[in-house]
Amino acid sequence: MAWQTSASLSLMFWDDVILELADDEGAGSLVDTAVAAVITAAIASASATVKAELATRYPAECTAETSDAAINEIVGLLTIRWLYGRRPGSGMPIDIANRIEKAVENLERIKTGDYVPPTWGAVSATDLVGVGEQYYPELKLIPDLEADQEIITL
Repeated sequence: MAWQTSASLSLMFWDDVILELADDEGAGSLVDTAVAAVITAAIASASATVKAELATRYPAECTAETSDAAINEIVGLLTIRWLYGRRPGSGMPIDIANRIEKAVENLERIKTGDYVPPTWGAVSATDLVGVGEQYYPELKLIPDLEADQEIITL
């Protein structure tokens, strides 16, 4: 199973933003062959980045692209970063830049073992939550978006 698809990317970001970043020929549609090829290349690049970072610690999960919400979010945000990188003159909204920064931090935390995606890796006895206990993973959440944030340029 893939960590990200163009359909799941459309759930994370508006279609018009993705189209603006991926449409080189003015096709105006995400299903256009050329646009779809750009989006596929962006997803492949983001997935390869995650695999390169995590394959040593999680080889089976990276080979199978085992789904996990945190990993899917990271791959989606790295995909958008790749797409914005194709348009160096266009400004990236600060809220998206902040989300990407948090995703990269979370990728590093997963790489170092500070955070283990719940659907990945072996569970030891110390990882289990006992009766009456509550578990709150320490993954950093993406801050709420603010409408008045400025736009930055890559």
